[in-house]
Amino acid sequence: MPTPLPTAAREPIAALAECHQRIRTYCEGLRRVVALSAEADPRIPPAAAQAARYLREGLPLHAADEDDSLAPRLRRAQPETAALLDTLAREHTTLEERIARLLPSLDTLAAGGAVDPSTLAAAVTGFVEPMEAHLHLEEAELFPALERLDRVELLAAGAEMVARRRG
Repeated sequence: MPTPLPTAAREPIAALAECHQRIRTYCEGLRRVVALSAEADPRIPPAAAQAARYLREGLPLHAADEDDSLAPRLRRAQPETAALLDTLAREHTTLEERIARLLPSLDTLAAGGAVDPSTLAAAVTGFVEPMEAHLHLEEAELFPALERLDRVELLAAGAEMVARRRG
């Protein structure tokens, strides 16, 4: 997995926004996989493999950035964000469950197998729609709270984000 957050050390919020764009790109890719799945399109296996890899490796890093690096700092500095942070953490758990339901279909497609198109569509929709709502909530409420966070704290979180990807 590439280190997609070199800017995190300098601009953690911008790095999160880049991650959000990447997530949206994968969501759109999942929708395309659904559209192509009934046709045995040769683009499906590599697209499914790439999406599965991102859902297993990349997306959990992003959630850890928020839950382990940013949320604790916000809780200390802005106690009024507790309800928002609790909501976002619950949503992360729900999204992880939905990913777990989606991955077997993606793995089957990545291996060149076939899956029931309606099962795939339901799993993709069950992940993509709440993910898009989650991203919107973060951008509308979390990002402004992060803008108010002390710069030293924000940069410390950014350093953790970079270190998380370096293993």
